[in-house]
Amino acid sequence: ALEMDPQFAQAWNELAGAYVREAGRGWVATTDGYERAREAVMRAISLEPDLPEANSTLGWIRLIHDWDWKGADECTRKALALAPGNAMVLGLAGALASIFARHEEAIALFRQAIERNPLAVAGYNNLGQELIAVGQFQEAEGAYRKGLEVTPQTGAARGGLALALLAQGRTDEALAEATREPEAAYRLWALATIHHAMGRELESRAALDELIEIGAQDNAVQIAEVTAPRGEVDASFDWLERAYVQRDSGLAETLGNPHLRSLHGDPRWSAFLRKMGLE
Repeated sequence: ALEMDPQFAQAWNELAGAYVREAGRGWVATTDGYERAREAVMRAISLEPDLPEANSTLGWIRLIHDWDWKGADECTRKALALAPGNAMVLGLAGALASIFARHEEAIALFRQAIERNPLAVAGYNNLGQELIAVGQFQEAEGAYRKGLEVTPQTGAARGGLALALLAQGRTDEALAEATREPEAAYRLWALATIHHAMGRELESRAALDELIEIGAQDNAVQIAEVTAPRGEVDASFDWLERAYVQRDSGLAETLGNPHLRSLHGDPRWSAFLRKMGLE
């Protein structure tokens, strides 16, 4: 599209979004991917400064890669002023609320985003994650299942669904869904967590070891989410520090992350939040 019309701002924004997804999934080097995304979205904004989607994409980059909370907030406010009913903009606002553990606000925003674009699977995944954080496990199950109806092979959704089922005591169903998770890292993340909760330490350790083998470069946060409930506090903080060096986008969710709650009493937790600018 850009070869045909290099002045097409929306195409530059869509290209930026593709680069964000590449980097976020670990399909390219994180820093390189987000820099390409930033260049593309800034090109879009230079062509059309009031394009809501481009301001939203820039806000997303500032949020999950730059950890520039003030800059992300500025982009969110501008995008909301330009298009208060835009699903992408509402999703960004929900993500910002989630990062500061304003879970009820995030849930409301994600629900609004889904109402405006019920075919965007990310909205259901985001909603499911927030509902788990506040202990609404049946509602989380429903959100994940709806997203899977839209896109059955979407990554991370079956892993999230598995943990929602585990929290309801439905362990056999949880294991079945975890096994069906198409993304290897999220499959192992869910299996390690479920096996530990069931007291199957050999199986849990085997899944964790495999997760470490394949995910040490791109999934340090997920590894910390597994080791924390196991009581491996030192290892959890080591993985969080590694994630910080790698600029793992999952670290943006540290403050309200329910999988890391066992770390909150350790003095290193407050120190890490300060380093992230989240305290």
